[in-house]
Amino acid sequence: MKETFTGRVRAAGLLLGREGGGFTIEQISNQAKIQTYAEEKKMRQVIKDLVKAGEFERMGEGVYRLLRLPPGKPQIQEVMWRVLRARRTVTLADMEELAGASPTYATEWLQMLSRRKIVRHLKNGNWQMVTDPGPTMPLNDEKAERLRNLRAKKKEALDAMDRAFMAIAEARMAMSEIEDVDQGDWYGKESSQ
Repeated sequence: MKETFTGRVRAAGLLLGREGGGFTIEQISNQAKIQTYAEEKKMRQVIKDLVKAGEFERMGEGVYRLLRLPPGKPQIQEVMWRVLRARRTVTLADMEELAGASPTYATEWLQMLSRRKIVRHLKNGNWQMVTDPGPTMPLNDEKAERLRNLRAKKKEALDAMDRAFMAIAEARMAMSEIEDVDQGDWYGKESSQ
């Protein structure tokens, strides 16, 4: 399926604005691969429409920022939350069938809710809601923290690998220089026997 022009502009804005900073019309134009004056004129109108829709916000002359993501398919956690609130007692099979969650993911999510005293695990394997905090789904802060720690460790490991590769490159350069030196000069004058 071919992406719409609005979809191209929106995708460019999402990519440029994912860090929360602003982006210019020129950056969107480059990211969306706008090539003609007619396309640029159309892009400017699309940006105005996205501002009206509340997806982009104008920060200044030709500078915008991302306000919110366009509505899309709900995340699996949101669907599981709706199923749990509607049924009050669920099985892993319910979560797999109705929410599209894998049994492992559903178990991890329900265990997080259990630690927060929102659900309890029954002897028959079902999970029962004991406290309903309302329609707003509790966030899995523990997992988010674990992921932040893993990303930090990954960054440290990549930095260490970069330093190691640099050291190896320097060692190779030194070895190359040694090979370039005349053997007689390196070892001193050859002894005559």
